[in-house]
Amino acid sequence: MTNVAELQRIKAVFFDLFNTLVRFWPPREEVQAQACREFGITTMQTEGIARGYAIADAYMNEVNASGNPLRTRTRPQVEAFFARYQQIMLQGAGVDVDLVRAGDIWRRVQQIPYGMKLFDDVLPSLRRLRAKGFTLGVISNMNREGRSLSKELGIDGVVHFVVTSFEAQVEKPHPAIFREALRRAGVEPKEAMHVGDQVASDVQGALGVGMHPILIDRYGTTLEQVNCLRISDMVGLEALLAGAEVTQRQPASRRKELVMPKTVQFYHYAKCMTCRNAKAFLNAKGAELQERDFFKSPFTEAELRQVLKGRPVSEAFSWKSPQVKALGLTGKQLTDDEMIHLMLKEPRLLKRPVIVMGGKAYFGFKPAEVEKMLKG
Repeated sequence: MTNVAELQRIKAVFFDLFNTLVRFWPPREEVQAQACREFGITTMQTEGIARGYAIADAYMNEVNASGNPLRTRTRPQVEAFFARYQQIMLQGAGVDVDLVRAGDIWRRVQQIPYGMKLFDDVLPSLRRLRAKGFTLGVISNMNREGRSLSKELGIDGVVHFVVTSFEAQVEKPHPAIFREALRRAGVEPKEAMHVGDQVASDVQGALGVGMHPILIDRYGTTLEQVNCLRISDMVGLEALLAGAEVTQRQPASRRKELVMPKTVQFYHYAKCMTCRNAKAFLNAKGAELQERDFFKSPFTEAELRQVLKGRPVSEAFSWKSPQVKALGLTGKQLTDDEMIHLMLKEPRLLKRPVIVMGGKAYFGFKPAEVEKMLKG
């Protein structure tokens, strides 16, 4: 897994496109639900459709990694593929249909107008990363010319280049498309990072040429265990790269501040994306984590009071949690003891992660505060 010293050598950052920088708009979950309703399928929830798409997208990437990618197939072959893609998506969402019906639904999906839209965090983050001196590129399996795609998305002049399978004549995870990005950026593999949402095409493809992969999981649907850092958004990426900026702009004596190993007690919830981002950040900073999932192994009252020692209990209480409303706590004035007993009974009321170092606890995750803690 990429460590802090390796992050400090990063000069170029490459990105996948779909579910990394852009999404369908209207959201494809809405488009899919609309098409399915016309076929009498009304039981699917947005979360189920997202889960189904994650499975179907993995199938698409397996096909594109084969010797017969979609780009080279005939129109009837492509239609047959998408019938199966649609079937897999529906199965992942808990609905079984035959291939003929799946094909009919897919054709209806294609008739509903939709396009591509950048995630809200993309342009601000890309601009900040470029201002810090990183070379930025996009590596996409789209079968079209990269410059026109860049202009259409409004990232021309923000990223330095876009490499597509149309131009490279291969798809991720084939090494050639990654090497073309490295050539355009003028960097070595160890100096480049690739951010993407697919394990097979993005993570394994980047590892195959010696680059540093980062898995971005915006929807929390990637269940595979992978040996790379994970993030849930572009803010998480900027947090990881904070040390790389120091390497480019500060003398070696200053860099040493970032690599001093620290032992950190890390209390988290395995399904929480904020916790995953915090863990990735701490790992990248070289911290030695002593982990505990406090949903699986709950705090005792004595343990929680010890963690809270010296800190206002209200700092640890998550007033924004949906459980506040569910338990009828909105607007109530609670004593410290009442808040502690509530957090023990319902762990979702405790801000997470809980990061303890040097006897001092921090609740939640703000990269700047955690980095200050590590340096202190």
